[in-house]
Amino acid sequence: MTDQEHATVLAALRFYQHQGLADDPGLRPDVIHDIATGGGNASFAASLDGRGIDTLCERLNTGGEDAAAPAPQISAAIRQALGLAASRAERELGRWPASEVDSPEHRALRTALGCYQAALDQLSGGVS
Repeated sequence: MTDQEHATVLAALRFYQHQGLADDPGLRPDVIHDIATGGGNASFAASLDGRGIDTLCERLNTGGEDAAAPAPQISAAIRQALGLAASRAERELGRWPASEVDSPEHRALRTALGCYQAALDQLSGGVS
């Protein structure tokens, strides 16, 4: 990962954790929960909790040997996941009732979509 990608991943993880999404799956928009739990195609049963995110961030910050898979594999997987998340978030935003466009949930989904798009643009060199 580049330094910029590394910083973005850490910021996204801390934002997710700060919003309470790590420890309370009920707070997550469906699209976020789907990504965090591997979309039903994962070999794990649950998403990382706050402690797991702390451990992951520590590994990313210290450059532990097992902190990440080879960069090309990570980049492709992250681009695919971010693209899927952005697509789903856009669909969900389009279905939102006009009377609830300024709700906290809608604002959170818009914020998440912006984060996904920015990260995807960074990984794709601005072409997503």
